[in-house]
Amino acid sequence: MLLGIQNNLPLLTILSKNQIAKIHEVTLQVLENTGVRVLSQQALDILIDSKCKVKSKKAFIHSELVEDALSKCPDSFTWHNVHPESKKHIRLEQGRVNYTVCHSPTHVIDFEGNRRRSTFSDIAEMSRLGDALEMMHLGGSGLSGTVEEIEQRMDLITASAYRFVYEVKNTDKPIFIPPSGATPEDGFDFFNLFREDLNDMQKRPCSWAWVNTVSPLTHNETMTDYALGFAMFGLPVLFCPEVMAHATGPTTLGGALVQHNAEVLSGLTMCVLANESYGVAPPPPIVYGTASSILDPRTAQISLGAPEAGLMNVLTAQMAGHYNLPSRGTAGCTDSKVLDAQAGQESAMNVLLASMAGINLIVNALGGLGPGIQANSYATMIFHNENLNAISRVLKGIEISDEALAIDVIHEVGPGGDYLSHPHTLKHFRSEFFLPKLFDRTDFDVFEKSEKQDIVLRANEMAHEILQSHQVPELDADKSKKLDDIVKNIHKKYVGS
Repeated sequence: MLLGIQNNLPLLTILSKNQIAKIHEVTLQVLENTGVRVLSQQALDILIDSKCKVKSKKAFIHSELVEDALSKCPDSFTWHNVHPESKKHIRLEQGRVNYTVCHSPTHVIDFEGNRRRSTFSDIAEMSRLGDALEMMHLGGSGLSGTVEEIEQRMDLITASAYRFVYEVKNTDKPIFIPPSGATPEDGFDFFNLFREDLNDMQKRPCSWAWVNTVSPLTHNETMTDYALGFAMFGLPVLFCPEVMAHATGPTTLGGALVQHNAEVLSGLTMCVLANESYGVAPPPPIVYGTASSILDPRTAQISLGAPEAGLMNVLTAQMAGHYNLPSRGTAGCTDSKVLDAQAGQESAMNVLLASMAGINLIVNALGGLGPGIQANSYATMIFHNENLNAISRVLKGIEISDEALAIDVIHEVGPGGDYLSHPHTLKHFRSEFFLPKLFDRTDFDVFEKSEKQDIVLRANEMAHEILQSHQVPELDADKSKKLDDIVKNIHKKYVGS
């Protein structure tokens, strides 16, 4: 079962072909003349072997190397479910749009309206709620920094392993397998539990190396080494710069885009070279990602609800399309601290832009209250699911056929007639119309008499009902026990008894 939605509309564009060519040309100049700082010795050695000039950990990458690497990257791939028996997958390819939850909030707003630190229980419930929501295609909770992690003084890798176990037991949708230790080898524990061998992992990838470059123009050691490790075995790698125009990138969006592009293309080139140097696997899928926006000059906060964030999604989608690379965007989150009119406007605008631009995987499309994605809430998950359903109706477009144009129906009903009782209406209205479950379309008199006028109240009630009734297919008992054993070993290794 392929999750996600098909975008039947012409892709939204901002840049002309000549402008894209100019951005590519300038990007190559940056890589050749300005260079990128690379803190991974492994990556520097690979670049030196490829005749790149390296000085004080700054690498100057020549254009031919970048062009050659781009020509070898796949244009799509399927993200398979962790559970080998599950048929639910997503595909990152042109025309396909997938949505997932906000990433890394440390707080939740619970059913009582309290803003508090997240817990492992929230991770389980958010994952189960997302499993039930039809517009969430890549599963999980996205939560981090829980009360338990702080109290037990967990390192980031151990905490990530705990979160994965709570998520994989509470969703039947594809999710991200995290690395489970301080070195790439430690990550094999989880992979070996759900895949037979490396060949199986290559055929049915269920994770990627997620790389947030350090803007401006820096690749740190840990993320780069992970990326090279994945790339060597032909496994997917995501490069997702978070350029903050005005602070870690030029104030002009054109300049920010050039720097963003240079960070992605330099990482891509290193990965393809690493893959070739190891020589055991086909070139890895490289996902062109973005979390770039602006730093608000008044608050010194990154603004992920800003219209500039929406523009960066469209701009980077065009660059990814130009390079025939699958894409990942950041849209749906808001700078508002609560689910209000600001949250609705910012999330709807940016996720619609990203969807119409053809971003293949849109992160933060469900939940995400700011600034900087500080919190998630059960009500916001429901609200965004409704909003994404409306957007999916837009992306569906309209059908032009004899049946859809209804020429015979118009003739039968004729002037002054009635379509309500016609069989054509009964046949099509459910599939043709967006019929909201949360949004209120009733008359004012009905609304005034209702005890549920507040959309947050309605959304929380809907989320509570889902959590009361939705059941996730139970994880195999043997795998469940092995998962718990892996986490115990990781905890003992990195945190202590």
